[in-house]
Amino acid sequence: SYASRIGRNDQLRILASTNCGRDYPIELYNKKGSVLAVTQSETAWTPETTDDWRQEYVDLSDLAGHVDARLAFVLTNQNGNNVYLDNIEFYVSADENQIVITESMRAFPNPATDYIEVKFNFNIKEEILLRIMRLDGDVIAEQSFPNTLNQVYRIDHIQSTNNGVYILQAIGDFTNLSNKIIIHQ
Repeated sequence: SYASRIGRNDQLRILASTNCGRDYPIELYNKKGSVLAVTQSETAWTPETTDDWRQEYVDLSDLAGHVDARLAFVLTNQNGNNVYLDNIEFYVSADENQIVITESMRAFPNPATDYIEVKFNFNIKEEILLRIMRLDGDVIAEQSFPNTLNQVYRIDHIQSTNNGVYILQAIGDFTNLSNKIIIHQ
């Protein structure tokens, strides 16, 4: 969230390093002034409503696999206004059209035909055992996912499943969630 001031060009850049921060040669994001701003204000800016925020997407896929990757958020102050960063999330997928959820787990598409994707929104990482079960409790698919935080996992083994209503269950040390899913071939 940022409100620009006339004649001021505060700048926000996100830089990346692949050598543990010795240098940051990769520029991932660069916006300033009115391009960075959600509005304009000549007084000290404080966001007060959801409209005062903008969601930004930065693709980090070029950093995947670099164990020494680091990010730097660099603000250049031009005596303009306050800049607020909040809810910074990292996803395994490079899909910029992430489904935003407020609950801890959501399955989609629902009804499903060939696959189902499950999105998690946790506050802490944990290993999750994900199951698809018939209503009588028989497990038809089961898979474990370590270090789950804010990921989307795809389950493809539903093509040979009969049409019907099933239970999607996620079990972890701090989690016991379930959703109803419909499979319709």
